[in-house]
Amino acid sequence: MRMMTCRSCGSRFDLYSKEKRMAGGKAIHCPSCSDETAVKHVGLMDGTGKTASIQVLAFDDEQEREAFKKYWNAVTGMGNGKQCHFAYLPSERKHKFRKVCEQQGNANHKGRM
Repeated sequence: MRMMTCRSCGSRFDLYSKEKRMAGGKAIHCPSCSDETAVKHVGLMDGTGKTASIQVLAFDDEQEREAFKKYWNAVTGMGNGKQCHFAYLPSERKHKFRKVCEQQGNANHKGRM
């Protein structure tokens, strides 16, 4: 717990509270004064090769981001103890996103090509 004073309204708030994390914005503003409009990125990784491949995706709205996360968790088995195994395939959707960055893993295993 870290109590802060809002620079806009002067009220005291916990910087690490759930409400502040959901509201986003600067650390100097309370949850009610935070006007975070940016949609957070989603980071994905797979375990191919010696190192994991990582992709960061950006979405236009929060609903599309959450729908993609739900779809990704369903098809990769996240949360059910079967990671890296396809669980079930819900109805395929066309998600609108753009790739911010990508780091490919090294597929070369022990010097073999």
